[in-house]
Order: sequence, then C-alpha cells, then structure tokens
Amino acid sequence: MFIRKVGVAVLTLGLHGAASATSLLVPAYFYPSFEPAQSYWNELTAAAAAGVRVTAIMNPDNGPGTLPNSDYASAITGFRLAGGKVLGYVYTCYGGGTCVSGLPSTRSAADVLADAQRYADWYKVDGIFLDEMSNQLAALPFYQTVAQGLRAARPGGLTAVASVPEPSMLSMLLGGSLLMGLRRFLR
Repeated sequence: MFIRKVGVAVLTLGLHGAASATSLLVPAYFYPSFEPAQSYWNELTAAAAAGVRVTAIMNPDNGPGTLPNSDYASAITGFRLAGGKVLGYVYTCYGGGTCVSGLPSTRSAADVLADAQRYADWYKVDGIFLDEMSNQLAALPFYQTVAQGLRAARPGGLTAVASVPEPSMLSMLLGGSLLMGLRRFLR
C-alpha cells in the first residue's frame, strides 16, 4: 500500500517484534474531502484496512475548534472502523506561558484539558497529542497537571502522547510515561 506524500512529514517507526512490523504516525492536518480521489483521509483508511498500523493526529482548527465538524467525524469513524487510531492535536504554549503568534498569549492547563475533553466528546479519539512542549524544568508542574487531568478523565489508561523537544525532558515527564503512551498507540 502506498500513501502519497501530502505536504507533511510521515514518520515511520519500526517496532519490536517482526521485522515487517511498521507503524505510521501521520500528522493528518488536512481537511477530509468526500471526493475519493482527493481525500487523504480515505487513503489513510485504505492503508489501515490493508493492515498497516496507522495513527493519525487530527487537527481541525489548531485544536478541536469551537464546534464539532461532521466532515471530520465521518472521516474519523471510517478510519477507526478500518483499524486506524486517532489522536487529537492540542497545543500547550510551551508550558502555558509562551504561545506562538496568532494564538492567545498564554494557555492554562485547564485550556489544554478542555480541548482534550472536546476531542473525546466530539470525535471519540484514542488519545491526545500534546504539541509545543517546553524543555524547561519550570514547566514540569504544568505538564504534571495536564497528565493528571488526562488520566482522571480516562482512568482506564494513559491518553497523552507528547512531542517532547529533548529526551531529557521526556524522562522528567512522569518517568517517561508519555513516551510509553506513544509506543502503546503505535502497536
């Protein structure tokens, strides 16, 4: 199965086990189209149906947006039925205090958790992808609060995957448990 390049990087990770076992983590920051020849979500769905382990990071509006989107809901339902997994993109403003231009100047842990809850309610995602992670130790309490909130919302398992700028920061994040979340989603 071939997935064409869609203007975003596709990260291919080999897993422990069979040499042929590969999973894809796809930043699926593109709008779903119902025109099959133009729908990258349809291509991801076809790959998942063919047995490729695909986890897509959805990002409707630099987060879940302000209202549910039926186009995304339909695309994600089909993708998940084919065996794909979906993570919802949530930005963290580097620990809450330094957002990039075009966003509010700060972001609280409550804001991050509210976005995560909207993804869960509207799209039934498998997890949350936390982006714009800080590499500063001072931000650790912010991420601990976020991780605790995510776990409380879904007590059956870890629901966060982090894009951590440095491995040393990852080890500080609750003993590396966010990386374990990434490994779990890619299996």
